[in-house]
Amino acid sequence: MMASRPVLILEGKGDIASVPFLLREMSEYQCFPVPRPMIKQSVKRLSAEGELERFARYALTREEGDSVLFLLDADEDCAKEIADSWTPRLRALNPAKKVGVGIFVREFEAYFLACLDLVAEKYPDYGLSLDDWGLGDDHEAPRDAKGRISGRMKSGKTYKPALDQAKFVSILDFARLRHSCRSFRHLESLLAWLGAEDAGNVYPA
Repeated sequence: MMASRPVLILEGKGDIASVPFLLREMSEYQCFPVPRPMIKQSVKRLSAEGELERFARYALTREEGDSVLFLLDADEDCAKEIADSWTPRLRALNPAKKVGVGIFVREFEAYFLACLDLVAEKYPDYGLSLDDWGLGDDHEAPRDAKGRISGRMKSGKTYKPALDQAKFVSILDFARLRHSCRSFRHLESLLAWLGAEDAGNVYPA
């Protein structure tokens, strides 16, 4: 796999440390996102006419990056439909660098719900309850993963993305996520495309 240095387009402050860390780990240190990702973006905002193109063009001008990745939560929308509607718009730009779209089904934090037993074991101070939690549950199906994580914490504790997201990423079980979370499988495919020398310049193709 060819090493890559993508410019990331993300949502919140919690993503700044956690998403690059996740990409480096998943790619076995072949993906090194550049500093200063573009944040405070969303599917709703970028779906508006001209906005996706505007941010893509700006990210493509970043000299330190060799590619651009949009990594955002689908929330209540369909991740596949978002990607299918965005890729023709990106392809129309005829980008000189690779531009990829990776959409998390519902929310990034669904990965933490899928590995909640590991989070609870590693960080007992949160007092996470595993009542009615199951390894085989579809943790990407319901909305408000952040709220559901907070609801399982002991009184006085809440999930705070800026403080907790990177810590929780560090204990994710990739084999489990590969089996249980389709957006994780898509993210792996995205990274494989990013590192391939003979791939097209827009993903999904």
